[in-house]
Amino acid sequence: MKKLILIALFFPFIISSQNLQVADGATLLIDTGGSMTVTGSIGSNTTGNIIVVTSRTASGSLIAKAGGASQGKGITLRRQLDNNEWALIGVPVTGEVVDDIDGQLLSGSGSQNGKVSLGVFDPAAEAYSYFTAGSNTALIAGKGYSIRPSGAVSIDFTGTMSVSSVYYDLVDEDGTYGNWNLIGNPYPSYLNMTDDSGEATHNFLTQNAAAIHDSYEAVYAWDGSEFDVYNHTSNSINHIAPGEGFFVYAVNGAATNAKFSEDMQTSGKGVNFNASRISDDSKKNSFVKIELQDNVNNGTDRLKLYFGDNVSRGLDPGYDAGKFSFGGSSSKVFTRLVEDDEGIDFQIQALPYNDLKDVVIPLGITTNSSSLKLSIKENTIDHLYNLYLEDRQKNTIVEFDKDIEVNFDENSDGIGRFYLHFTDGMIPELPTDGDDFRIFKVSNSEIRLMGDPDNFYNVKVYDFSGRLLRDVNFKHRVNIDEINSKEINILSIQSEKKKLIKKFKIK
Repeated sequence: MKKLILIALFFPFIISSQNLQVADGATLLIDTGGSMTVTGSIGSNTTGNIIVVTSRTASGSLIAKAGGASQGKGITLRRQLDNNEWALIGVPVTGEVVDDIDGQLLSGSGSQNGKVSLGVFDPAAEAYSYFTAGSNTALIAGKGYSIRPSGAVSIDFTGTMSVSSVYYDLVDEDGTYGNWNLIGNPYPSYLNMTDDSGEATHNFLTQNAAAIHDSYEAVYAWDGSEFDVYNHTSNSINHIAPGEGFFVYAVNGAATNAKFSEDMQTSGKGVNFNASRISDDSKKNSFVKIELQDNVNNGTDRLKLYFGDNVSRGLDPGYDAGKFSFGGSSSKVFTRLVEDDEGIDFQIQALPYNDLKDVVIPLGITTNSSSLKLSIKENTIDHLYNLYLEDRQKNTIVEFDKDIEVNFDENSDGIGRFYLHFTDGMIPELPTDGDDFRIFKVSNSEIRLMGDPDNFYNVKVYDFSGRLLRDVNFKHRVNIDEINSKEINILSIQSEKKKLIKKFKIK
């Protein structure tokens, strides 16, 4: 098969060709779910059309790495958009200008004060800026755009497709959002995004690891109501669809670029970012997803804890992912690193599964609402483990097996009140004067003592009359048995730094 000449054809399936030429007046339509790979050149004459259709949930795909410079009118990416849907898009063609899109979508209610609802994110201004109606500004492959139609429409982007690597210069400006860059897929095909996409080397995150900040080595995509985060902990969505825009966080100082290489291209890889709520589980090991619901303002926010074999309590680039607080609910939930915390809020935190029961995870909330609800949305942790929420302001620890209502007398600005504990059947007692030392119930006659992993302790257990029952030296943790469950006991805890006294009773 040397050459495929098309008069009129619709492709909802997979096909390949050595060369592709669409005649005048003919249309090749690659609909959502269909894909085509051309190993040689492509061309569409004056009135011929090669159209790749993409929607908010799925996409067609065209790969033509050797498409050539003489593509005729080129190809068209047809993006289907819902009424008043804000979307982040990438433009996989060159030759389009703002006015070409304005005429299709942004007339009537879409235009306000001479501006159209097609814009870019300006890191220096930390805000979106929108184009003037009738602008001849060229749309750039690799750059991301924000778009909103005035109705349910399909928008055509027509021009020459990229047939080599595309580079987009990243910037690092001042301010909270100065490192955030809105970029987009510059090809009419899917891109491998993570090391679980089938390409451990030729995927977007691995190829751009040096350009993206270690604490934010992820893709941040808008799903229609909030930003979802994708990195090497993701499973169901590991590809970037044609026409998708997304944010990345540039390294400090930037002076680098985001790279899109043809080696990243692939076909027919499932749902798009806006379909993430349909299926968004995690891979390989275990995870917990926590949702924060604002009862006053009706907003929601989420975080994910991922437990794997090759991650640590500290920063694991490409697995931990910092929080992107731009847009969505005004109330946010996040965690901080268990070790080597540098004050960065995380939306995804990866932790080693083998010491799950020994970690205490700082949980942060920022809100101006007085009433919130915390929920477990998904949990694949082994059923032998239980999750507890500690509230150090109220001095309580409760099992997190159902929704928990959280109330605030004043605005919350972050960390220090809430902590998450995983236990393998042991019940954590109350903390001692804000100290991290904990007592866990193992059975009705046995307790576990757990403190700082790097500290040595001497613990003395007395009955309530003052009689010494046990005297134990240990590092980090120890189990003490033969405890009378009916009596109140006194625990004297001596470390290198201080001495604490705790009263407890096994119930």
